[in-house]
Amino acid sequence: MRRTYDLLCRLPASIALAMVCLASGCSEPPKVAKPTPRPYVKPEAPAYETPTVENTEERAAEVRKVCTRKAQTSPDISRCWMQESERNGGKKFEAEIRISMLVNPEGRAQEASVLNSGERRELEACILEAVKGWSYPTGQTLTPVQCNFFLRPIM
Repeated sequence: MRRTYDLLCRLPASIALAMVCLASGCSEPPKVAKPTPRPYVKPEAPAYETPTVENTEERAAEVRKVCTRKAQTSPDISRCWMQESERNGGKKFEAEIRISMLVNPEGRAQEASVLNSGERRELEACILEAVKGWSYPTGQTLTPVQCNFFLRPIM
């Protein structure tokens, strides 16, 4: 037995193990577990969208452009002007109306109000209603905007 032990000690470990198994009656060498390689799976993206940063002042400038363009071309503003002219007895007049509003992400005006309310309340209310009905550039957040309307007779 001592001689077998000495012999096993001089052999490489794998051969010695095999000889011990053969001597002790092992039918097969012990199995060594090998890790199974798995393909790389990319982790899923988060289920929520990362909000983008929006330059509120740039969007406000775009909204003011819409106000300026519509002030010159909108039939609503022309109607408001004509109604006020009739109430005024056809006399020439000028009006400056400043409207403050919040434009929501969908491009609609909300919480609009007249900043310089004066003697032409019907004209102010008419223009305020027109402004609330317009569509503005869409965005990511509520955008505060002030639109100024300078109304003068054409002739």
